Amino acid sequence: LMMAGRDLSASHIALSDTRVMLTCAVIGHAAGTGAGLCVRNGLTPRELYQRHLAELQQQLLKEGAHLIGLQANDPRDLARQAAISASSEAAPAGNVTNGYARAADGVPNAWLPGAKAPPPHWVELSWEAPVAFNVVHVTFQSAKLAPGRFAVEAWQDGDWQPIVAVTDNRHRRQVLGLGKLTAAKLRVALDEPAG
Repeated sequence: LMMAGRDLSASHIALSDTRVMLTCAVIGHAAGTGAGLCVRNGLTPRELYQRHLAELQQQLLKEGAHLIGLQANDPRDLARQAAISASSEAAPAGNVTNGYARAADGVPNAWLPGAKAPPPHWVELSWEAPVAFNVVHVTFQSAKLAPGRFAVEAWQDGDWQPIVAVTDNRHRRQVLGLGKLTAAKLRVALDEPAG
């Protein structure tokens, strides 16, 4: 392939293709989510944009998309209705429900246990009355900073009961499907400090 007298070999083409893959994936995610909302609500894409853009944006945030400067505020998010506490704090536990899932403008938007605090490290959500749920979203600052192992525990019969344990974790975000569970307290427990 020649362009303006320059040989564009296969390596040049492959490199440019690689650079746009993430962009295409993000666009595909938004298009697919938008199409799903159109089908579910009987809307055209234009109607979705005109009348349901905020719903689309909140759904994308729930699915792990990063919309710069946009805060998650889904009223169905039980975590946002909970009181937050932690085993220790280098960054406030309240950050886990502030609506931002990535560090921005020098704010970590994550809980971090104290560097010298002994394990286990945990962050807890508690509600005044038991709530029912069947999925837990756990997000760490990055895949590189995510712990290799963590557990989600629920307060049941006067003690912490493990409901799911993740081992060999290499992901920034985990969406953990559960059977329907009712609890007044839920916590994420870590053996190693992670945000």
